[in-house]
Amino acid sequence: MTPPKKTRKAGPRTGVQPRKAPKKADAAPKVRQRTASRSKAAAKEPTGFGAWLWLLVIGQLLVTARMIDTLMKMANVVGTEVWKEHPILVSADLALYGAAFLLQLAVLAAMALRKAQFVPLFITAVVVYFLIGRLESVLAIAFLGMDPGRLLTRAVLVPMAAELGVGLLWSAYVLRSRRVKNTFVR
Repeated sequence: MTPPKKTRKAGPRTGVQPRKAPKKADAAPKVRQRTASRSKAAAKEPTGFGAWLWLLVIGQLLVTARMIDTLMKMANVVGTEVWKEHPILVSADLALYGAAFLLQLAVLAAMALRKAQFVPLFITAVVVYFLIGRLESVLAIAFLGMDPGRLLTRAVLVPMAAELGVGLLWSAYVLRSRRVKNTFVR
């Protein structure tokens, strides 16, 4: 048999606060662990360049090449009779395409470096390229006195609709794709 434990007589304590339960901040932080099924699902999600994203890369390189070609052709106009007759129009076109080219270089850099800014830059570029095409027509009407009715022909509207459709499709892909979200995260 064990002897009974000695207990202290409970008396009044002076200046000592009773112990409280530890606050959550004092408690050890909880560590979340992924379940095996969740980590397997994350491993199956596509990342990196592949599938449709390669088509987007090729498309961006083609757009860049086309812009360089357009800028070279416009630069060749400088000093010719067209330049002498309409220097403001040629300068405005050069400025518009030059700015679009710089935006395109930013899109390519964000894509190559896998930066999160790629998505907003790409969407901005799609909108800017579409607007530049329309602004060019307005400049032609203003400076060359072109008939606005010529802009409502099938030869103008079909390519414009195709450009808009392709831009919307690629924008939807960039905004909705799991591969894009997993690739451009930095």
